Amino acid sequence: MAIEKSPTIPVPKNYTPEGGKPHKVKTGEDWWQLARLAKVEVWDLIHFNFKTRTPAEVNWYLRRNVGCTKTTRDGKNYVFSSTDSPGIVYLPPDGKAKPSNIWFGIGVKGGGHLAIVGKETFEGWVVSADNYDNSFFVNIDGWRLGPGLGGSVGAALIIVTSLDDPRKLNGHMIDAKDFQANMGAKWGSLAKGAAKLGFVQRLAKSSKMWGKVGKGAIAAGEWEKTRELVKGSISALGIDTNAAEPQVEVIEIPGVGTGLELSAYWSVGTLQVHGVSYKPPATSR
Repeated sequence: MAIEKSPTIPVPKNYTPEGGKPHKVKTGEDWWQLARLAKVEVWDLIHFNFKTRTPAEVNWYLRRNVGCTKTTRDGKNYVFSSTDSPGIVYLPPDGKAKPSNIWFGIGVKGGGHLAIVGKETFEGWVVSADNYDNSFFVNIDGWRLGPGLGGSVGAALIIVTSLDDPRKLNGHMIDAKDFQANMGAKWGSLAKGAAKLGFVQRLAKSSKMWGKVGKGAIAAGEWEKTRELVKGSISALGIDTNAAEPQVEVIEIPGVGTGLELSAYWSVGTLQVHGVSYKPPATSR
């Protein structure tokens, strides 16, 4: 039997995505063929149907919603068959999937703390999860308030959701309660996994750890894998990607950096973007 996991909050068995065009699956078809037919990315098509990017949950939906019974040779995943009942998946209308409005990137985060006041900065390069050609640089300049001592510099991921146009981040304020000695559970697994990625390791070995991150810091070949890692984490955490305002998370990568700091504080920062390369989607819904 295929590896399955029941979603925490599953979509209905008869769920029909908004604007979705029903497609009767056939023996020999797979998600990659359907994605090419729909002119969308594979995992975007899967998410369009099931609102998840977790493979085990996808298998659960394939059995329950699509009626799949046949599996791959290793038995781990379901495959499409002409005998599946109802055997229906949905393709986005007009070959266009709704933009995810998710962006991610890599940068250098540094800061220092003395007594109850500290300074914090982040400089990074951010790329769209929908289009590698859309990118921008971001600077976050902030202050800390709370007890602490020491200083540190290190690599960090930046995740931005609910952002359709990067220029909207100019002047955007963020605040967060942080604890430098503890990674925290929310993004912990993503941060630990990111430490093994090639672009993070390159940054760790580079003199740029002390300066700015250049354009293309995440190579095009790495972008595909990383965006699925990011989107999967966002989906698993149940984060709303259609919030009224952009949501920004800067996630320190453990083991990549220098310095020692022990601080508990509230931080407030202002974002500024520059070097924007952005072409809006041809259509939007």
